[in-house]
Amino acid sequence: MFSDQGKFEEAEEIHKRALAGYEKALGRDHKSTLHTVYNMAKLIKKCRVLQAEHMDMMVIDCIHCYVLIEEGPAHRLIVVLHPLSADQG
Repeated sequence: MFSDQGKFEEAEEIHKRALAGYEKALGRDHKSTLHTVYNMAKLIKKCRVLQAEHMDMMVIDCIHCYVLIEEGPAHRLIVVLHPLSADQG
């Protein structure tokens, strides 16, 4: 299936077309229509979880530490990058 290959847009489009067909032929309350809605919800959830995991990995790969250094009347903000190796995560 498309979703197993990471092709979520294609998989979602197929689910939308199937849902429209089931609603037209069987009605919104038919078990086949509801099953398609359920499968579509699982697909959307899986896609969002994978997107969130990707974002988490971006953060883990490079943690930003912000250090405020006071220097007289002016203050400077220094950004220090700390890349994490796989064994530290």
